Amino acid sequence: MRVITTSLARKDIIESAEYIAQDNTDAAFRFLDAVETTIQLIKVTPSIGKLRPIGGEKGLRTWFVNGFPKYLVFYKTTKSEIRIVRVLYSSRDYEALISG
Repeated sequence: MRVITTSLARKDIIESAEYIAQDNTDAAFRFLDAVETTIQLIKVTPSIGKLRPIGGEKGLRTWFVNGFPKYLVFYKTTKSEIRIVRVLYSSRDYEALISG
């Protein structure tokens, strides 16, 4: 299965790492590694995430970033690919960010 990370998701990952790095650069690098590990887990087990119909997005799932449970990976799957839609902190208004 092919994994596609959207430009918004890449931006989310970079912004989150930069935010974490303000207090702890080692944690920021761990976060980046954890996102990659989590995406690989999703690739192997695409149905692992909880279905979340947000903004009419059918088939949207979420799974937490390994070791950073307050960060969520939002993704959709088809038979041939996994599309990483967003990677957001759970306290943010992710419904508005995804619907908007």
